Amino acid sequence: AYMINNVLLDVVNSGTGTTAKLYKRQVAGKTGTTDLVINGKNMKEGNADLWFVGYTPQISGAVWIGYDKNSSTSYLQKAKYGSGKAAYIWHKVMAIALQGKPYLSFKRPAGIVDMYTDPTTGLPTTANTGKKDIFIKDLLPTKPSGTLNVPTDAKAVKKGTSIVLTWSGNASLEYQIFKVDSKGKAVNIAKVKGNTYTDA
Repeated sequence: AYMINNVLLDVVNSGTGTTAKLYKRQVAGKTGTTDLVINGKNMKEGNADLWFVGYTPQISGAVWIGYDKNSSTSYLQKAKYGSGKAAYIWHKVMAIALQGKPYLSFKRPAGIVDMYTDPTTGLPTTANTGKKDIFIKDLLPTKPSGTLNVPTDAKAVKKGTSIVLTWSGNASLEYQIFKVDSKGKAVNIAKVKGNTYTDA
C-alpha cells in the first residue's frame, strides 16, 4: 500500500494533479478523464467526465465535473477543461476542511529503503546518479545498470602529452568517454571497461 501511495504522491507533486497541492501537506491522488462518445462517434475535442480523487493522512475526497447527459453542444471541451480543474476544486475544498488541523505525513513502514536507479531500466546506479526511488528491502533490484553509472570522483592528470583519467566504480561496467571539441560539442571518443583511460 505504501508503494502505491508513493506513486500517487508523485501525481500531485510533479504529475497531472499539481493543482491539488496543499501548503506544507502531503497530498496523494489520481486525475482522470473519460472519452466523449456521441452517437457512437469518439469526439476527440471533448471529454465526458473529469475527476480527481485525493487524500491526505487525515481526509479524502473526490471531485467530478461533467454533464448529466452529454450532447454535441453540451460537453467538456479539452481546450478549456482538463483534469487539473477537478484537482484545483479539490484543493480549494480541502484547504478549508483542513484549516487548524496538524500537518501530518504518511508513515513509512519498516522495510522500505531508498535507492538511486536508472529511469530507463529501473536498475540500480552508483551513488547519487539517476533517480532516487523507494523499494521493498527484500525485493531490491540487484543487477547494476550499464547506462547511468557516472563516477562521482573522476580525476584527470596530465602525463607528458597525454591525459590520464581515473575513477572509482564497478570495473566490470562499460564506461563511455566524451571530449568537448572546438565547437563546444561533446564527442564520444572511447568505450572502456575498468577504471582508467589514457587520451594520448
